[in-house]
Amino acid sequence: MKKLYVFLGPPGSGKGTQAQLLRDSLDCVVVSTGDLLREEIKRATVLGKKIQAVVESGGLVPDEFLIAIVEPLLSGLNQKSGAVIFDGFPRTVGQAEQFDQLLTSLGRSIEHVLYFDASLDLVLERINGRRICSDCSRTYHVAYVPPKQADVCDDCGHALIVRDDDQADVVRKRYQAYCEQTAILRSYYADRCVVIDTSRTLDSITQMVQETFGCGHRS
Repeated sequence: MKKLYVFLGPPGSGKGTQAQLLRDSLDCVVVSTGDLLREEIKRATVLGKKIQAVVESGGLVPDEFLIAIVEPLLSGLNQKSGAVIFDGFPRTVGQAEQFDQLLTSLGRSIEHVLYFDASLDLVLERINGRRICSDCSRTYHVAYVPPKQADVCDDCGHALIVRDDDQADVVRKRYQAYCEQTAILRSYYADRCVVIDTSRTLDSITQMVQETFGCGHRS
């Protein structure tokens, strides 16, 4: 049965990059609600159009939208071994409470919550170099995690782009919304929360994350 982990942190804190590294090196499934939301938008469903309006305004997607997307995944994940990482979900106390209820109904619980702590200045610096695959949504950074070929995805060969919601003015709104609605989850999950200092080097951050998963060591 898969162990469940939650990665929390403001946009640009590096939680998605660390989730990708673990997916590539371990038997992990990464559930990125950002990817799920973008797929819903791409499909142009009624829900997708509502989500698109919220994302483009820099706000946080309402609880009921995310729960509606995440709930169908849980039963399937319940039957598999290894680990699963929820990247950026839950985002509000309401979502966390509903998520706990769903997990309890399946006889599951969260192993650890990794909280990626990052200032606005650091977030703006990191996001300035972030690129996303236009097809599979894999994340890169021109300085920290560059693709093998400039502006081309290593996995599927499609072009890398700058997302609309990675523009500086939108990022500031998203960061503020995060501080107001999501940062409180650090207290909500206090008994199982591991704080990651994202001002450290990428290698140091990766080592801390891997130790939480039982696959690293302290030097």
